[in-house]
Amino acid sequence: MVDAFLFVGLPYIALVVCVADCVWRACRSRYGMSARSSQFLEDRKLLWGSAPWHIGILVGSF
Repeated sequence: MVDAFLFVGLPYIALVVCVADCVWRACRSRYGMSARSSQFLEDRKLLWGSAPWHIGILVGSF
């Protein structure tokens, strides 16, 4: 029962919440959504968190 919810119901719930939130943000604030990456905005701060995270993902995949 729990497996059915986690693998069947939860992805649909997440998709509905994502679409509803995107529509709500687009209607509420015209400039609230942007395609600009935060990497361009905070390059030095992200270096210390981003590089170890990516290395951990690569090491963990082997």
